[in-house]
Amino acid sequence: HHMQPMNSYSFEQFKQVIRNESFDNTRIVLAKQTIGSNYFSSAQVKEVLELFSFENNKLDIAKFSYKYTVDKNNYFILNDAFSFSGNKEELARYIKAYR
Repeated sequence: HHMQPMNSYSFEQFKQVIRNESFDNTRIVLAKQTIGSNYFSSAQVKEVLELFSFENNKLDIAKFSYKYTVDKNNYFILNDAFSFSGNKEELARYIKAYR
């Protein structure tokens, strides 16, 4: 079947739930719960990353979300979400190994 990314209404609700949590650790748990039972576009995943303060958490979510992304060929746009080249390289390695 064709995988549909989460519709924009649900996606906005999802982001609000994440925003309402004060702690990145809780945000990660909640985000993974939702990501793991839906599909997303690369652009949506990038928006989710922007809700996290710490680069290591962004990397964690970026890796986790890859298999739930419908347009994996666009995943390179996530690089903009990272300040450190080491994290960009780590994500690139992960994606290469995933294939």
